[in-house]
Amino acid sequence: MSLGTTSDSKILHDAVNKAYEQGVLLVAASGNDGNGKPVNYPAAYSSVVAVSATNEKNQLASFSTTGDEVEFSAPGTNITSTYLNQYYATGSGTSQATPHAAAMFALLKQRDPAETNVQLREEMRKNIVDLGTAGRDQQFGYGLIQYKAQATDSAYAAAEQAVKKAEQTKAQIDINKARELISQLPNSDAKTALHKRLDKVQSYRNVKDAKDKVAKAEKYKTQQTVDTAQTAINKLPNGTDKKNLQKRLDQVKRYIASKQAKDKVAKAEKSKKKTDVDSAQSAIGKLPASSEKTSLQKRLNKVKSTNLKTAQQSVSAAEKKSTDANAAKAQSAVNQLQAGKDKTALQKRLDKVKKKVAAAEAKKVETAKAKVKKAEKDKTKKSKTSAQSAVNQLKASNEKTKLQKRLNAVKPKK
Repeated sequence: MSLGTTSDSKILHDAVNKAYEQGVLLVAASGNDGNGKPVNYPAAYSSVVAVSATNEKNQLASFSTTGDEVEFSAPGTNITSTYLNQYYATGSGTSQATPHAAAMFALLKQRDPAETNVQLREEMRKNIVDLGTAGRDQQFGYGLIQYKAQATDSAYAAAEQAVKKAEQTKAQIDINKARELISQLPNSDAKTALHKRLDKVQSYRNVKDAKDKVAKAEKYKTQQTVDTAQTAINKLPNGTDKKNLQKRLDQVKRYIASKQAKDKVAKAEKSKKKTDVDSAQSAIGKLPASSEKTSLQKRLNKVKSTNLKTAQQSVSAAEKKSTDANAAKAQSAVNQLQAGKDKTALQKRLDKVKKKVAAAEAKKVETAKAKVKKAEKDKTKKSKTSAQSAVNQLKASNEKTKLQKRLNAVKPKK
């Protein structure tokens, strides 16, 4: 505060006390009445930091008021500062010294935002040069303010230098290094400012990365390059850059989707396998409505129709001649069909064929059992040969294996 009066005022006293109790740090000029004159109010109040002025030789300025209330001193003679109408002017007085002290308190607060006004006054005592009588005196208070650098100062300088480098190179490695150094700083406005500067660099970097990756996706047109580009675009904030890049990438996606659908339809046409047909159908489903989509669907429908016709013919053949081979062939054909009424109906017909085949096989087994039993009883070459013929007609099974073992044990009479 660049103001003062020689008269005490209860209103003024109460006002500064209330502000101090609320955590406000008050700094005021001691006065310009000369050495030996009492310190002006409000600087004279204990809730206010009183500042005296020094000259260029670090001596007490001739005009500076002194007294027990003086807490610190600061340069106050021939100080150049801003003035009216965008001019600069040089002035002297404790009103020129007070801003030095206020600025020093601001630096200390920035260094440790958690400190209270009381703690800041104590901290200031560590940032002085003791002038005059050792310890606190009426002329210089605790001494001339002089900032004492700390480890955090060098840490801040390193972080700021790293941010500058990141701003120049725009390289992600430099951005990451700067962010790491900033994270080690105590919370402060300066730290926040560095974060904001670095965020701007990161924003530029993100846009450039996204542009580069979209260009790569446009060149190579692979799913991997598209996925990488999409991840980069997702990091961008909503805006023109993001919108335009997404449009470009969507074109690449449509190209890939179209090519995949064409390739898969061609594969399905060649293999006729259900897995390939399903894969092709899924790929077609991802395409937007278009003549190309319609054409691909027609081609795939032909494959489905061919598979259905093959299955129908195979089931009919199995119904006509109910053998294991025909039933297996028909089942393989039915398996290539997509789920639906046609597949369900054919499977029901085929299941009947399988039951018929199973019944015929069961009859063969009974016949083979009877002949093996007869061979075991007769022990003739004729009966064994007849039994062997019956066993040979059976399909591979545990029952066939057992019958063969029994038959092998039969030794015809000579």
